[in-house]
Amino acid sequence: MGLETYRRKRTFATTPEPSGTVSPEGGHPRFVVQEHHARRVHWDLRLEMEGVLRSWAIPKAPSLDPVDKRLAVLVEDHPIEYGEFEGVIPPGNYGAGTVMLWDRGLYECLEGDPAAAFQQGKMTLVLFGEKLRGEFHFVRTKRNAGRDWLMFKGKDDYVKTGFTPTGTRSVKTGRTIEEIRADRDARWTPGAPPTPAPVTADAKPTPVLADPTSARVPADPFPGPFKPMLAQTADLPFNRAGWLFEIKWDGARSRGSFCRRG
Repeated sequence: MGLETYRRKRTFATTPEPSGTVSPEGGHPRFVVQEHHARRVHWDLRLEMEGVLRSWAIPKAPSLDPVDKRLAVLVEDHPIEYGEFEGVIPPGNYGAGTVMLWDRGLYECLEGDPAAAFQQGKMTLVLFGEKLRGEFHFVRTKRNAGRDWLMFKGKDDYVKTGFTPTGTRSVKTGRTIEEIRADRDARWTPGAPPTPAPVTADAKPTPVLADPTSARVPADPFPGPFKPMLAQTADLPFNRAGWLFEIKWDGARSRGSFCRRG
């Protein structure tokens, strides 16, 4: 399917979504599920396949209960980079709303080649995610020109009857959808760099923030009073909103919420 439709629907000067490229395949394919609070709340399932993320919009969240048959509507392919996207798509853009990375992991297609199984209209996938695990069945229907699929859980050790997705947090940042929506850093603020005022002989130039062309630098680097972040000790890594961890070869570094310096 490619990325032509994906790019045609978006203006990348006004949305933080990646334009991306078709990527070479290799290793175990990945999957992601993004909770998307747009005009209507839905969940976007994306499977790495043929160098892109083949994508379905699911009006109700994927379920670990085999009783739940979920409608999954095939939409345009997305770039692989979209699997890391979390943030706010501004009003006026396609899919405007808040996106949370709800689940991610690897998957295996029991039919063999997932692209061939997709073309046949029947896929049996084993998901190795943080929330979704075990066998899932995907079956294409004849409705909506073949774009409507059904997704339902297979019967295995990962079944959870009465499964509900409420009260979930991002598997990437630990934030709720409300925290992502309210986070200033998650918002896209494009715009041309300001025109500098003319400098007269008896006037001093106005200091300019570093990297004034950056679309993510706020107009006011200090929007209000703030408390400096102090160091904390912990025995183990944890999941907490506002914190990220990254691996360093000579140790570990943790980051909490911070204020950009001018």
